Parts: sequence; structure tokens; C-alpha cells
Amino acid sequence: MSLSILIVDDEPDAALLFRQRFRREVREGTYVMHFANSGEMALGQLATGIEPTLIVILSDINMPGMDGLTLLSEIKKRFPELPVMMVTAYGDDHEGEVLEILVQRRRDKWAAIRLMRKLLRKQGFAPKQVTTDKLRSYGAAFRHLGLSCHHEQGLLQNNRAENSHQVVRRRERKMQRFKSPASAQRFLSVHAAVHNTFYLQRHLVSRSTLRIFRSEAAAQWRTATIAA
Repeated sequence: MSLSILIVDDEPDAALLFRQRFRREVREGTYVMHFANSGEMALGQLATGIEPTLIVILSDINMPGMDGLTLLSEIKKRFPELPVMMVTAYGDDHEGEVLEILVQRRRDKWAAIRLMRKLLRKQGFAPKQVTTDKLRSYGAAFRHLGLSCHHEQGLLQNNRAENSHQVVRRRERKMQRFKSPASAQRFLSVHAAVHNTFYLQRHLVSRSTLRIFRSEAAAQWRTATIAA
């Protein structure tokens, strides 16, 4: 028997990401994926009925128009029996989250290729644009991998890429320098996961919403530490 999942997200890549993540279950008929690009569209789908049986709603929080928390409130009023899960982001660095950290001795073409392959494998979908600093090895890696998306290296667009190393340098100073690249990789990878959990974009939300986000992040942290 197939079960339905409703995904609410204004990002056009979300549908591709979920279809790829659950491609085996969809192919076997375990799940049927439904998508809505706004809270209003999701409520409309729920009002007309979703078949087969809907088991969960996955909603983004930051959306134009009706945001995720407002949608959650409306769903609980109209369909109190439906479970809803809120999703913050898919590791998107324009929101300040860490996509990946890879410690390497050199910054040549092959180092850039290893980094890009790791990022593409982890994200699971083809990017529409990649922004880097002006290091020429990134252009060589693009040509080697045959990427067709736009490669942005402009003066204003690449500020985050130009400054991304500063975060690593601050963590390195706090650790009084790493003893080896392997120890740096282990520490920075773990630190990135913790940073993404507690990075809540407080300048974009109200205090009441921030308290909700902090409670959810603390609950995720407790669950992770208990499991470890």
C-alpha cells in the first residue's frame, strides 16, 4: 500500500532533491510524493484531499507569503491529526551554513576537483550556479568535471567565498593550531555540524520564533549526544 508525503517548499530544487533521496521508495510504490511551492497551495491541496493516505507534511520555515510556522498553525487548526515536520535548509551557504570543509595541503586543480566532487556527491543535485574566489584552479576544475552551470567569480558576488577561510582560521587559533591535517579535518567537520544546528538566523525572525528554533536545536543536540 502506498503512502503520501506532502513537501512544502518555495525552492524549485526541493522537488528534485526529495525525488532523488526517495527514488527507490517511489519506484517501489512505497511513497507517493506531493509538492506545494507555498503555504496557500498546500492548504488548497489538503482541502481537496490527498490520495493515497497522507502520513506526514514536510514544510520549509522561511517562505514568501505564508511562512512555515503560520502554515503549521493553520494545519493544526484544520487538520489536527496530521503530523507536520519543519525543515530549515538544505545546507545552503547563502544562508550562512557550512556545506563542507575539506582540509588539503595544496590549492591546485586536483584539490579543487576533490572539493567539488565531494560537494556535488553530498548535495545530490546539479547546481545552477557555483560561486568561488578568483583562484584559477577552480576554473580548471570546472572544465575537467564538465560542469555546465554558471561559475560566478565577480567582485561583489564572491565575498563569502573570499572570506570563507577566515572562519577556519578563527577556529584554528582557538585550538592553538592543529597537529595534523587529519586532526583539523575531524575537528572542523564536527564543528560545522554543530554550527549548522545552532545557526538560527536570528536577524530574520522574531524573538518568539527564535525561542522555538532554539528549543528545537537543543532537542536535536540532546538526541544526538544521547545516541553517541
